[in-house]
Amino acid sequence: KETQHLPETLPLERRDGFDLVEQTLEEEAARAEARRCLQCSTLCDRCVEVCPNRANLTYMVEPQHLWLPRLSCRLGHLTAVGKEEFRVRQARQVLHLADLCNECGNCATFCVHQGKPYLDKPRLYLQESDFVRESDNAFFVRGNTVRRREGGRESLLSLHGDGFSYETAQVEILFSPGSDVLEMTLRQPFEGVLSLVEAAEMAVLLQGVTRSLPFLFGQG
Repeated sequence: KETQHLPETLPLERRDGFDLVEQTLEEEAARAEARRCLQCSTLCDRCVEVCPNRANLTYMVEPQHLWLPRLSCRLGHLTAVGKEEFRVRQARQVLHLADLCNECGNCATFCVHQGKPYLDKPRLYLQESDFVRESDNAFFVRGNTVRRREGGRESLLSLHGDGFSYETAQVEILFSPGSDVLEMTLRQPFEGVLSLVEAAEMAVLLQGVTRSLPFLFGQG
């Protein structure tokens, strides 16, 4: 971090009229201040900085751009019925450690994007008993496996080398290191179309937190 370039101020003994107390920056100082500024659309840790309980943490991921198949159940078999884009542009991400949060709302107050990080960011639970009581946006990591609860249903993703497997009540899918589908198994017929974006999000989260935040899991 670079120290802020502060403008000159009028001495106390001269503050008895209408002269400006805080002067404008000279051109060189203004340019230096502009170079110091970091655009929040590129990187923002405000919710991490203001949390009194340190419940918001940053972690690093690998930017990705994938085209994932959309799956449908037809005549008792899984069939690809199109593709869906998945993209991670920013390497620095934020997660919410739910065990430490008392929902004070401080991160929501200071969020420059008018979000609610304690609700919007991936909510990671360290206690399995707390995780299973949640219905939405809940994650639990153990070893090379991450579990997720959305809409009251649970899914599981496990890393196998550079590849991974994804399991729900309906399907089991094995992905290659390049995120290509190697094998698909239908466990239970379903209606509509199955998106694999959830699986990709889980893979990014699992790889990111285990590499960047090993202390959460008794490592490092």
